[in-house]
Amino acid sequence: MVGGSSGGEGALQTSGGSPLGFGSDIGGSIRMPAFYNGVFGHKPSSNIVSLDGIFPESQTGEQKSFNVIGPLSRFAADLKPVMKVIAGEKAKTLNLDEPLSSLEVMEAFIARCKEINPLLNCVVDNRFEDALKEAKEVDDLIESGKYTVEELKEQKPFLGVPISTKDNVGIKDLLLSAGIWSRREVRAEEDSEAMSLMRKAGAIPFV
Repeated sequence: MVGGSSGGEGALQTSGGSPLGFGSDIGGSIRMPAFYNGVFGHKPSSNIVSLDGIFPESQTGEQKSFNVIGPLSRFAADLKPVMKVIAGEKAKTLNLDEPLSSLEVMEAFIARCKEINPLLNCVVDNRFEDALKEAKEVDDLIESGKYTVEELKEQKPFLGVPISTKDNVGIKDLLLSAGIWSRREVRAEEDSEAMSLMRKAGAIPFV
């Protein structure tokens, strides 16, 4: 099973039959084939990539708001340069080359969690304030020039990256309930080994 109407393109990418491909997406037809085939796919926001020459044509404004074309590739790094091309003049509105601080990235994910959790109820605990402080410390470390870019890549490959985990993987002071009612107030006394190693690599647990 290759996952949707762009599934053939997804299968071609994962088999190494093409270095770069394109699909269309209304309700998942780029994203699901990417998922099923273990490759990368991107559904652009509506009205970013032209639909001229695409069949079938969207008949209503609602259809146009959902229907897009976008890239599939074996490597995530390929998606950005492709978007710069196929977005045409609108590429400049995407700010694809604008640098982001660790603090800005963390703020964005925290804001998104706050927005979606009332609907999904998937965040059972958080350390937002500590994570923001740690993200600022990462920015300060980078700005200080204490380490070269090469040293940071080697020693802290996940520097400043926000990470989340299921509530049975210990993060110090966060709930360790594993979804069990009798453990609803149990908190981790220390990081699990996996989370400790991720922290050493520069990652910042936030939920």
